[in-house]
Amino acid sequence: MARPAYSGHIRGCRAASRPGIEFRVGDACAIPYPDGFFDIARTERVFLYLADRLSVIHEMKRVVKPGGRVCLIDTDLDCTAIYSSKPGLTRKMTSTVAASMPNPNSARELPALARRAGLKDIKTEVFAVESPHEFFVRAMTGSLSKAVESGIVSRSEVDEWLGEQAWLHANGEFFQMWFFVLVCGAV
Repeated sequence: MARPAYSGHIRGCRAASRPGIEFRVGDACAIPYPDGFFDIARTERVFLYLADRLSVIHEMKRVVKPGGRVCLIDTDLDCTAIYSSKPGLTRKMTSTVAASMPNPNSARELPALARRAGLKDIKTEVFAVESPHEFFVRAMTGSLSKAVESGIVSRSEVDEWLGEQAWLHANGEFFQMWFFVLVCGAV
């Protein structure tokens, strides 16, 4: 189902106040632009959620001019690294969060998807990003709360793990990093 287009300012977006930039929300499998309209198309942390990623890449290719680039960036939730004195519990919690996503290994799958979609001259980069505790809490708690409701993990396990992470944060020892893959290819 397509969403209505949105033009204007998006709160919190760094580019929202820049002239000449327009934001639209729509269906990634039916981009509302003609063939070859853009020089480049880019996604970031989108493929984690998509049902038909290959169709989305084909649609991105359609709206990019011949010789233009399609760039895909995603994270691999199974590879998030979190410091903890309880590695078994941490693996259980991170695996639970990863399992809540449609494509938790999206980053590692991007190079193969780009090749299958027919992108040429594919370049791949891998990098890691450290996240603050506040983002960790926002990224983890929703999925873990749903997992408790579903009986996948216990409330005491979640409380124990989040409590340790809060303690580590309060003592300056919190550390989490996400692994990302960037894939760019020519149309």
